[in-house]
Amino acid sequence: MKYDCVIVLANEMSQDGTLNDESDARISAAVSFVFNRQSDCLICCGWAYRPDTNLTIAEALKRKASTLGVDPNKILCETKSRDTVGDAFFTKRMMVESRKWSEILVVTSDYHVERTRKVFELFYGEEFCIEVVGAGEFDSHEKQEAERKSLLAFEATFDGVRSGDDKALQRRLLENHPFYNGKVHPKLNLI
Repeated sequence: MKYDCVIVLANEMSQDGTLNDESDARISAAVSFVFNRQSDCLICCGWAYRPDTNLTIAEALKRKASTLGVDPNKILCETKSRDTVGDAFFTKRMMVESRKWSEILVVTSDYHVERTRKVFELFYGEEFCIEVVGAGEFDSHEKQEAERKSLLAFEATFDGVRSGDDKALQRRLLENHPFYNGKVHPKLNLI
């Protein structure tokens, strides 16, 4: 299968941009799809979430992919997203739609695959082919419980919104999602 792009979701990093084991496993898996000629473009996601550095985790992922041998010109960074929902919203809005891509592979951790698929399918809509793969062996009871709670919160936040309805999804994201409406992180304003 050939994909228009491989989107890699971030987990965490240190102050100097060293990726934790999950982020490292994710970027390594994503890079393998580029090396196997299944895609020519890699999109790294994630904002500057650490208060002790201005480095975005997307840039840290790109740096790691470059050291693994991926041409930096084939790596895009999406730096507004603060979570999986933002990853889906911003990659579609800022990168995928304008390039008229439709075949998308998303790389995340093993325990995060199902929720990621639901999020991306809602945000991208039926005209896109979304495949999600998991990297590493990070599954645990605690992570499954956190995923279950996050999925319930996601479903409650976007209840009643039609898949692929960009305007309604954006409105709900900016008004109801605590990572974007100012409740947890500074409010995000879009032009």
